[in-house]
Amino acid sequence: MWFRLCVHDQFTSEGRGKAKLQVYNAMHRVYNEGEWIVYFDEIQDVGGIRQPNLGFGHAHRRMYRKGRSRHLSILASTQAPRYVPGSFYDLG
Repeated sequence: MWFRLCVHDQFTSEGRGKAKLQVYNAMHRVYNEGEWIVYFDEIQDVGGIRQPNLGFGHAHRRMYRKGRSRHLSILASTQAPRYVPGSFYDLG
C-alpha cells in the first residue's frame, strides 16, 4: 500500500491552516505507525529556516533522529539547500 498527500497551497491564508493540519496528521501517523518510507518534496516548505514554511522543522528533525528505531526511511529534496536546517545534511 502507498499513500500520497497532496497538500493545500500554503501561500494563501485559508490554505495555510489546511496545509498545516494535513502535514501534521500525516507526520503524526507515519511516526506513530512506523514502517514507512517518506519522501518530502521541497523540505524547506515543511520546516526550513526561511519563511514561509509550515513550521514543522522540529517534527521532521525528530523523524531524522529517531526514524531508524521506528523503521522509517526518509528522503527529502529541495531546490534551495541554503534554506534547510543543518539536520538535512547531518541526519539525512
